[in-house]
Amino acid sequence: DVGEDPKFMLGLVHPDFKEMVNSTFLKFLNGEVHEVTLDIRIMFADKQYYWINSRVEATCDNAGKLLRLVGSFSDITLRITAEEERDRLFNLSIDMLAVWGFNGILQQVNPAWVRVLGWSRDELMGRPLLYFVHPEDQEFTNEAFESIFRGQPIEELDMRFRCRNGSYLWLSWSSFPYPDREVVFSVVKDITHNKMAERKLLDYQNRLRSLSTQLSLVEDRQRKELASAIHDGLAQQLFGIRAKVTLFKFPQNAEKLPELVAETLEIIDETMGQARSLSFELFPPVLHEVGLEAALNWLGHQFSERSGISCTFPADGEGPELNEDMRTMAYQSVRELLANIHKHSGAETCSITMNHVDGFITVLVEDSGKGFNITETRERS
Repeated sequence: DVGEDPKFMLGLVHPDFKEMVNSTFLKFLNGEVHEVTLDIRIMFADKQYYWINSRVEATCDNAGKLLRLVGSFSDITLRITAEEERDRLFNLSIDMLAVWGFNGILQQVNPAWVRVLGWSRDELMGRPLLYFVHPEDQEFTNEAFESIFRGQPIEELDMRFRCRNGSYLWLSWSSFPYPDREVVFSVVKDITHNKMAERKLLDYQNRLRSLSTQLSLVEDRQRKELASAIHDGLAQQLFGIRAKVTLFKFPQNAEKLPELVAETLEIIDETMGQARSLSFELFPPVLHEVGLEAALNWLGHQFSERSGISCTFPADGEGPELNEDMRTMAYQSVRELLANIHKHSGAETCSITMNHVDGFITVLVEDSGKGFNITETRERS
């Protein structure tokens, strides 16, 4: 009854809601309202506050004077607690969470969207989703949206999404539609790092295939060079040795025997020298016994003697220790580059430089040759 002191009821209201309840009561007294519904917290007999949904109606006399307020009360504590927990999870989630409509407009986003993309909530919810999608991804994204609108959930829909600074991030969407309400709930993850890792892995694989192809070509070329060196050098020397030894069978050559032996030994020495030189050039023992620097120094001298092209090697001391495979690869690479200089450059001088910086080794091979036109080379390739 309004005539009774309302202070008791007001004293049960949580301090956060007292001003609102008092203001509503004054509106009833002034005839400004005749019915209200409020969600407030009220103290129960156990001295604990509970959420109450209160629907209050005014009863007045013929003159419009307020006689009494009649209300119904429902305990909504469990619902409010569940909603608060939902909102807490929604707002604290590391992933981007969103609710959007079948019209393609975001209705609710959590703070992760602002943190990841830089757009404000109003900016995100003020434009269609396709506005943010990369032009190259819009066609398949729109097709996926159509499937969602038909009630089909979509998992791991990857697309590029525009940030406020104009860059794009890769986002993966898992979306679950509610056709009755024409809304979609989406969990969105930033997978840009994964995409970059995939692209880097793909680049590495392509480079590995390219290097494997080049290595195969180099090995074929080395086999041909080895076969040519054996055929034109060692095989001819062995043929000469056989010819000289054959002369030993004929008695008429007995007087010339010392001369034939000397000539044969000379050919054998030359053959051994060629075999040793060829073996050393392919896989010099110094590479494994002393190191890469000594091997490259030896290779430069051998190249100068064989080609007539002056090759210098200004070394700055042995750098970080390399394993055997790395030393061999570096040596073979330089050997191949020198072979190309001899065949194609027309150079008179070249140099091999090995530098050590921060634990890394850089080997540079330069020549004074004629070079080539990179544009023409690309067009031919």
